[in-house]
Amino acid sequence: MMNFSYYYILFRMSIKVQTTLTSAVYKKTLSLSNSARRTKTAGEIVNLMSIDVEKLQSITQQTHQFWSCPYQMIFALVYLFVTLGYSALPGILIMIIFIPLNIFSSVIVKKWQMEQMKLKDERIKMVNEVLNGIKVIKLYAWEIPMEQHIEGIRQKELALIKKSSIVRNIIDSFNACSPFLVAIFSFGTYVMTSKSNELTPQVAFVSLTLFNQLRSPMNTIASLISQTVQALVSNKRLKEFLVADELDTSTVERTRFNDSTEATRIVDLRSTWDDTEETKCTLKDINISVDKGQLVAVVGKVGAGKSSLLNALLGEMSKLSGHIATNGDIAYVPQQPWIQNMSVRDNIVLGKPFDKKRYNQANQLDYRFYTLLRESTYLVVIGTSGILRNKTRILVTHGLVYTQKIDQIVVLDEGHISEMGSFNELINRKGKFREFYEEYNSETRNEEDESEADLLDDTENIDDNFKSDTKNLMSEPQISVLSTLSDDGNLIEDQSKGNLIKQEVIAEGHVKMSVYNNYIKAGTYCLFLTYGSFLLGHMIFQVLRNFWLSAWSDDYNPKIYNATSNDTLRMSTSFRLGTYGLLGVIESSCFLVSLIILVYACLNASRNLHKPLIRNLLRSPMSFFDTTPLGRILNRCAKDIEVIDASLPLNCRHLITCILQLIFTLIVIIISTPIFVLVTFPLGFLYMIILRFFVPTLRQLRRLESVHRSPIYSHFGETIQGAISIRAYNKVYT
Repeated sequence: MMNFSYYYILFRMSIKVQTTLTSAVYKKTLSLSNSARRTKTAGEIVNLMSIDVEKLQSITQQTHQFWSCPYQMIFALVYLFVTLGYSALPGILIMIIFIPLNIFSSVIVKKWQMEQMKLKDERIKMVNEVLNGIKVIKLYAWEIPMEQHIEGIRQKELALIKKSSIVRNIIDSFNACSPFLVAIFSFGTYVMTSKSNELTPQVAFVSLTLFNQLRSPMNTIASLISQTVQALVSNKRLKEFLVADELDTSTVERTRFNDSTEATRIVDLRSTWDDTEETKCTLKDINISVDKGQLVAVVGKVGAGKSSLLNALLGEMSKLSGHIATNGDIAYVPQQPWIQNMSVRDNIVLGKPFDKKRYNQANQLDYRFYTLLRESTYLVVIGTSGILRNKTRILVTHGLVYTQKIDQIVVLDEGHISEMGSFNELINRKGKFREFYEEYNSETRNEEDESEADLLDDTENIDDNFKSDTKNLMSEPQISVLSTLSDDGNLIEDQSKGNLIKQEVIAEGHVKMSVYNNYIKAGTYCLFLTYGSFLLGHMIFQVLRNFWLSAWSDDYNPKIYNATSNDTLRMSTSFRLGTYGLLGVIESSCFLVSLIILVYACLNASRNLHKPLIRNLLRSPMSFFDTTPLGRILNRCAKDIEVIDASLPLNCRHLITCILQLIFTLIVIIISTPIFVLVTFPLGFLYMIILRFFVPTLRQLRRLESVHRSPIYSHFGETIQGAISIRAYNKVYT
C-alpha cells in the first residue's frame, strides 16, 4: 500500500508539472518578440507542448529512483560480499564498469535526440503550413511534392531514431545481463581460488537471490538513463524557449484621459522588426498626431512601412527611440481576419462573459452589414456615416479613391513620412501622393473600379437582385450557429441546424484485434515472429542456467552425494563453470538480437503508418478540412506519431517479456512444487476480476485524454496565428 501511495503522489505531482509547463509555454507564446517568433516555429511550439512537456512529466515520476536504484545495488553488493567474501570484488568491478558505459552512451544518444527533435519540429511545421495552405496545394495539384518533402524529413528522423534505439538497446542488453556477469565472475573467483570454497546450496541460492535483486535496479537504471537523456534534451529546448526575447510592454504609453483631444501621438519614432541595429531600422523619424474622431489614411507603395506603422502603434515592433502614446481602447482589424474555430457567438464574445443585450446589438449590426454588402465597406463601417463614424480610425489602404473624404493622409516612403495633409493639400503639393494617385487611376480603370466609383457617387443605387441573393445567403446555414431576427428585433440563435465542425467521436469497448494486427502487419509479421522467437530463447536459456546452477550446488549437498562417492559422481568445477557461462552467453545473445530485431520491426511500423497518414491526409476532400479542426490533425501527426515511435516499442517489449516471464515462472514453480497448481486457479481468477475493472477504466481514460488533447492543440494553433489580435484587444489573460 505504501508503494502504491508513493506512485500515486508522484503521479499527481507530475500532472501538476505538466499543467504548469503547458501554461508557461502558452503564456510565453503570447509575449514573444518578433525576432524570437522568427526562430520559434509553430511546429516547434506544438512539439514543446505535446512532447517535451510530457518528457519532463514522465521523469518526474522517477525522481526517487535516482537514489533508490543505487541504494538497492549497494545493498545487494554488500550482502554479496558478506556471502562470498573477496570473491565478490570482480562482480563489484563489473558494476563499476557499467557506470561510465551508460554515461558515455547517454551522451551519444543525447546528441542524436536533439537532432531528432529538430527534425520533428521541421516536420510538424511543414504539416502545419500544408494544412493552412491546403486550398492552394489542391488548386495547383502539389500534393505529391508536399508528400515527398514531408516524407524526406520523416526518413531523416527515422534514421536518427534507428541509431539511438540500437545504441540504447545494446546498453539495455548489457544492463540486463549484468547480474549474469557478476555471477559468473564472482562464482568463478569463489570456486577457483580455493578448494575449500564449495558452491553449496546455501551459498549458491543466497547469491542467486542477490543477483536477481540486482536485475530490477539495473533494468530501471537503463530505462532511467533513457528518460533522463530525453528529459535533458526537452529541458534545454524548453529553457531556450522560455528565456527567448519578449515584447517590451512599455513601448506604447497607454492612457485613458477623457479631457484630452489627442487620440494618438508619435514623436521621432525609430523602430525595427529585428533588433537594435540602426542599419535595419524599418520606420525612421515618424511624427504623427491624431485627434479624437479623426479618420486617417496611411498610403504608400508596397514595402513602404504602412503595416509596420500599425504594428508599432500596437507595440509589436522594437522601439529604438522616440515616443508612442495612445489614449483609450484599441480595436484592430488585420488584413487577414482572425477567426477562431468556434461558434459565431464565441468569436463575438472573445472570452468575455456572455451579455445577451450587447450580443444582440452586435448581431444586428452584423445583419445590417450583410444587407448593405454591395455597398462600399468604407461607407458602411469607416466613412463619415459609417458604424465607426465617432471613433478615431487609422486606415491602411491601397484604394486611393477613398482618400478624397479622409481628414488626414499620411504618405510613407521607405519607412519615413514623405508628406502628410488633406487630400486637396497633397494634390496641390504635387508630391509623392499625387504620383501615387495618378498611377493608381491609370492602372485601375476597369469595370470593377468604375462600378465602385459609381457607388461612391450614388450610394442608393443597389441592385434588387443582389438584395434578393444576399437575403437568400443569410437564410442558408453557412456557419455553425445561425442567427435570425425575432419579432422584437433581437437575434435568436438557431441551434437545430447542427454545427459545421464535427465532434471527435470517443471509441467505446475493447480495442479491436484488427488494431493490433495492423500494427504487427506494419512492422511485418516475420520480424515480430523472429523477435518473439529470440526472446523465447532468452527465457529458455535463463531457466536452464538457473537449473544448471541448482544442479551444480547439489554436487555439494550431502543428502544427495555421500562422502565416499563425491569424487566419482561430481562433475569438474571447470566444466560446471564453463557450461554455466556458455548458457549465460547464449541467453544474453538471444536478448540482444531480439532487441535489435524489435528496433527494425518498430521502425517499419512507424514508417508504414506515417506514410499512409500523410498520403490520405493530402488527398482528403476540402469538406474534411472544413469540418475537422487543425489541432485534431496536428494531434495525430505529433503526439500519436510520437507514441508509435517511442512508447509502443517499449510497451511491446515489456508486454511480451512479462507474459513469457509469467509463463516460465509458473512452470518452474510447478516443477519444483507441484501442489502450487491448486493455488494458480484462484489467483488467476482474482487477477481476471481485477483486470475486468482496471483495463476498461484505463483504456477509456486514455481515449478521453487523446480526444481532449485535440482542442488544446487547435486553440494553441489559433492563438499563435492571432497573437497580434489577442494582444491588441488586451485578451492575453482571458
